[in-house]
Amino acid sequence: MTKILVIEDDKPLLDDVMTILRFEGYEVLGAPDGGEGVRLAREHLPDLIISDIMMPVLDGYGVLLALQADPATSKIPFIFLTAKAAIDQVRLGMHLGADDYLPKPFTNEDLLRTVQARLARGAQVRAQLEQRLAHLRESVALALPHELRTPLTSMIGFAELMLVDSQTLQPVEVVDMSDAILKAGMRLRRQLENFLLYAQVELHRHNRSLETMPVSVLEYPDEIIQEVAQQQTAAHNRTADLMLTVVPAIVNVAGAMLRKIVAELVDNACKFSNAGTPIEVQAEAGEHYVLRVRDQGCGMSAEQIHQVSAYVQFERRLREQQGVGLGLALTRELVRLFGGALEIDSQPGQGTTVTVQLPLAAPAT
Repeated sequence: MTKILVIEDDKPLLDDVMTILRFEGYEVLGAPDGGEGVRLAREHLPDLIISDIMMPVLDGYGVLLALQADPATSKIPFIFLTAKAAIDQVRLGMHLGADDYLPKPFTNEDLLRTVQARLARGAQVRAQLEQRLAHLRESVALALPHELRTPLTSMIGFAELMLVDSQTLQPVEVVDMSDAILKAGMRLRRQLENFLLYAQVELHRHNRSLETMPVSVLEYPDEIIQEVAQQQTAAHNRTADLMLTVVPAIVNVAGAMLRKIVAELVDNACKFSNAGTPIEVQAEAGEHYVLRVRDQGCGMSAEQIHQVSAYVQFERRLREQQGVGLGLALTRELVRLFGGALEIDSQPGQGTTVTVQLPLAAPAT
């Protein structure tokens, strides 16, 4: 049964609203003030909250802020009851995260239409989330075992050879096998780190009312970009293909996250373009700090760009791809968490340009 919490200090009105909703078959809880409303919301986790604004103990705005600060209650649809449909009151409520408002006085039909609309919207959001989670589960079930098994098979196989043939192996063979084991282990570690980081990002995004991370000021991002771009191209034996043009700035992003962003973008550019073609890495400062990574590889269609999401890989049957498709999806979510934006410009057979905008930070005084 759908559960609704009504918070209203006017007892006759509270009783009337609860009676109307119960008559329609809803399970209804009532609270005479904001403090009690917050307690009941946390205890019962209702499907919808209807709250007056002007109340003793804690007003409606305080109730909304308190519930949004708690991951367990932050996504509950919230309707404000307001004694007058003052535009400033409505704007403030919506700015704080309310889903709708109902001006007093209202009819039974007004109340029920508003409630039904919010519940339907909540059900739609939950269905979309479930669909996304189902897609992720299916993709993980199909892709992740392969990506974990491949490097593990390589590591175990070479380790067994070294153990069985330890008496006859030549030093150069030991070096080659050790190198293969090291590369497979590094690949496995990277996939696990990306998987865990993406899970953390998703939890942060779904459990917090604010979508951006706390401000983290980074000086000299150009040094990180240069270092990581050189490391990634060297790992693919593409050092000669790197064309690097970066400028210094002070940006609002964590250094470790910038490293991950650059690493994923340059790694993708290396994997999906041929040796001998340029990989351009540029960074410039204007209204934002703009990072561009451009290759002349296989490119993507407009539909593929639209479908960029976790664990999605394109044309897997036609070309071997290491990784579970987290690169662009993880980069996009990291950029969003720091208040930035990511754009992909690509056409099949003509290469890809990924542009990342990050907010600039004011110099320290």
